[in-house]
Amino acid sequence: MTSTILLRSGYRCPGDEQHIQSAARALLSTWRLGYELRTFPTVLGTTTVLVAGARSERPPVVMMLGGALAAATIESCVAAIARTREVFVVDIPGEPGLSSPGRPVGGNIEAYGLWLRALLPELTAQTVDVMGHGLGAFIAVESVCDRIEHLLLVSPESILPPLRVTVAGIRRRRGPSSTDVRDTARYLDATTGAEYVPDPSISTWFAKVAVYCVPPPRSLRRSSDRWEACASRAMTMMMGTEDRVVPQRAVDKFVDGRSDVHTIPMIGVGRFPMLEVPEQFAAALDTASTTSPARSSAPFEPNRMKRQRTPDRRHRQPKTTDKEQLRCATQCSRSANLFGSSRPSSAFWRSCWRRH
Repeated sequence: MTSTILLRSGYRCPGDEQHIQSAARALLSTWRLGYELRTFPTVLGTTTVLVAGARSERPPVVMMLGGALAAATIESCVAAIARTREVFVVDIPGEPGLSSPGRPVGGNIEAYGLWLRALLPELTAQTVDVMGHGLGAFIAVESVCDRIEHLLLVSPESILPPLRVTVAGIRRRRGPSSTDVRDTARYLDATTGAEYVPDPSISTWFAKVAVYCVPPPRSLRRSSDRWEACASRAMTMMMGTEDRVVPQRAVDKFVDGRSDVHTIPMIGVGRFPMLEVPEQFAAALDTASTTSPARSSAPFEPNRMKRQRTPDRRHRQPKTTDKEQLRCATQCSRSANLFGSSRPSSAFWRSCWRRH
């Protein structure tokens, strides 16, 4: 891998990251928990890390959130974990949050791994437990090194074998696609457990993410040697029994015959356990970090997690012309007011995702 990493903004238009960062700081202003924000220059730009809790006998937890979440959205979860150990919540560059807007071009997961392995020594001199959710789970697997003691993967849709689900169902559940708060509430209702009632601030956050952010690539390039390195690390997978993005049968298919992977099913929970049941999630983290499944000496087989084949030339989207880019920029600029009358439709955003 070369020393230069090509980056592309994870936001629709230049300056859109300011709207998301303002929303994140507004959420942080309501926190009752004491915290510290630290910034680090990295290969992916400036990375912002929220630090809470104090050092203890337990190893610190490094959390990386996917699914359009950011550190500012999980106060209750951070407060529960910080009672027993130090916690670092990393806003992934190019994703919603306070970090830089650039993400590796083409979903180059090796660049993410290089980024996290260089960041860990800056956070603490101790070995850490790494918790990855969604995209963060894939980054955690790619970042395996001597500083990581335990891998905790939550809703890791990117590393599991594909199931027979409709394309429409995947698009509907992977992320919010509407700029209307009411539609966002319906999205949360479809992807979370039956008992969870989303806070209005969370619904507004997801609506703003739908307006200003570009979803991460669906296909990520991974390096096979990292799968083999995972065999020497304790690994735990957490999944909600009502998670419609990563159903429990997908996790069962992955761990079948593997003694080095420990699973923790969370009854009645959907895709966002850190939002839905923060106390239970923190307790599950403690249980996972103290449970060390038998480590396998066999290599981590990449062919067991083979994803769908890359679409051939016939199914590739045509390149965006300059005229289409100008029209996209014009319509995006009109949506600066989230609830304005000139808000683009969800159909426009779906077409904008395909062009980008």
